Amino acid sequence: MTDEQQQQLEESRRQLAEAGVLVAAGSTLMKEAATQLQGPGLDPGSARESQDQALEKLLEALAKLSPPDSPQQQRGGEQPSPDQQQQGAQQQEKQQQANADPARLLQAVRDQEARRRREKGQRQPDSGEPVAKDW
Repeated sequence: MTDEQQQQLEESRRQLAEAGVLVAAGSTLMKEAATQLQGPGLDPGSARESQDQALEKLLEALAKLSPPDSPQQQRGGEQPSPDQQQQGAQQQEKQQQANADPARLLQAVRDQEARRRREKGQRQPDSGEPVAKDW
């Protein structure tokens, strides 16, 4: 393994660790919000604040987990592929949604996940044929 590959690997590990910490913090904030909504002194305002903070943490974690720009785009001399154009459009959409209502943001994340699953299903269709033995 070359030094450059090792540096990239270490950078990836660091980013994954940071994203994990952010996700854990978001989870803690959501549990806090749930507790605030269940107690006798119901306080939706502070629960909403905790939810918004959790959302920020999760968005930050997603940003850390998003793949870096490809070397082709960094060189700038080549046309981006349709996949790269779609990724660029999705990134721009995410940035616009970061300023939007959290409910809309959540729906956009669900839509994106559904789109990803559909595309994955189209790439790897299930044969659906029963197997003779399953053991």
